[in-house]
Amino acid sequence: MIDWTQGDNWQDPGTWTISSDYGGWFHVYAFTMTLGMILAVGYSAFKFWKKGIPVTQLAWGVIAIIPMSLFGASIFGKLNADGPGVNANGVGFWGLFAFWHAGMAIHGGVYVGTLTGLIVYGIMGRYTKVSLWTYMDCIIPNILLGQGIGRWGNFFNHEVMGPPVGSVSSNPLSWLPHYIQVNTQWRYTGATGQIINGISLQNGQVYQMAPIFFYESIALFIAWGLITFVLPNIGKWIGPKPWKKLPKEYHFNAGQGWLNFIMPWKYSAKQLVKHPERNQSYFVIWNQAFYKKLETDQKPTYEKEIAKINHKGAGLTSRRYHSGRALIKANNPQKYWITKVGAEAGGYFLAWNIIRFALELQRPYDHLFIMYEKTLSLVIIMLTAGLGLLMMILSQNVIAWFFRQPNKLYEKEYFEAPHLDKAYFYYLRKWLNLNKTSQPKSKKKQTNSSKQEQIKQRKKLSKEDKAAQKLAKMQKKKTND
Repeated sequence: MIDWTQGDNWQDPGTWTISSDYGGWFHVYAFTMTLGMILAVGYSAFKFWKKGIPVTQLAWGVIAIIPMSLFGASIFGKLNADGPGVNANGVGFWGLFAFWHAGMAIHGGVYVGTLTGLIVYGIMGRYTKVSLWTYMDCIIPNILLGQGIGRWGNFFNHEVMGPPVGSVSSNPLSWLPHYIQVNTQWRYTGATGQIINGISLQNGQVYQMAPIFFYESIALFIAWGLITFVLPNIGKWIGPKPWKKLPKEYHFNAGQGWLNFIMPWKYSAKQLVKHPERNQSYFVIWNQAFYKKLETDQKPTYEKEIAKINHKGAGLTSRRYHSGRALIKANNPQKYWITKVGAEAGGYFLAWNIIRFALELQRPYDHLFIMYEKTLSLVIIMLTAGLGLLMMILSQNVIAWFFRQPNKLYEKEYFEAPHLDKAYFYYLRKWLNLNKTSQPKSKKKQTNSSKQEQIKQRKKLSKEDKAAQKLAKMQKKKTND
């Protein structure tokens, strides 16, 4: 960990070749932020389409999430930015919301945006029958694209630099392109003899700063690729495959798989009807064998299993566990090793915060996630990474076992079937109902209950009469015989 403060001790050396704006109207930082958002939303739209979710649902979420994310990033970035108790440029409360001005903290944007998304899609999912975890996997990992591109806006602003790594004359970053080296050099104007990163600084000397914006950008792109293309497919690569489990139904053709990957527009449903030979590609087989296959033939088996669980009279927790396992098994009867939804969203929080933790160790105190509080910043970052790891683990077993329901979209669409009490706040509702029963009943409720008792009594008498008539007929028959 390197302890240092940038302050006013570093200035333009006069050799920079890039600027934060051009022509007074084109602001590079705003451009890279906008481009990053467009790419993130665009790939999210592709994942919605791939899952069969209407893109309009993404649009409604974006309308709420993006403004709230910008406000969150602006508040976290400007609060105490010029010192403890002093906001960026001395702005007041309302000035903290001015996201079009410099001073943005990505953690604030992610936290506020995620909270907004959970509320929006939590409500939406109750009506669309799409799991909240599915929405999260389709959107959250793509934030990495926006972050990676946005870091280049910081480069043009000459921001997000690490400590000095050596004097310019020593050329410590010769492996980097020249334009990155030149534009990450600063002139030191502080007191001579101050030591930062093991270097004794001299007033007026130009130093090469660590381009941590570049390290973070590359690391974020790599993390996005791993989360998007590797994490969801690990089980499919090393586990059971449809063409090996059911060789009579599926015949894998590697050549068709590559063509499907390179030209996906040629492998729509209409094209596959015209060209049945294209059905042998990797993606098409997995769609037919699992992702697009509704396992309605497993429904009777599942319903029998649910009946057994209910007949045993176990507690709610046990019933939820066993019914969840039965539901997952019924919708994946071939036991393919499928990564369940939630892993990609958790992977984002884990990967991003591990990267940020490594780079936060080098950032100056006045450019931290929480200004001038390095220990607190690092603790919150690692807690967020731990939360991501916990999401990845729990989404693959505990959450799936206890909270999945029929007729909802997860990795695939689950068939419609009866299920256990789906109220997540079961015990709260139970407690509220107990309180209601303990209160004195109104006259209306008493009259209703008395009517119900009368109806039950009549039914009981009618049953007794029928039994008596049946017995009389039997006795009469015996006497005749």
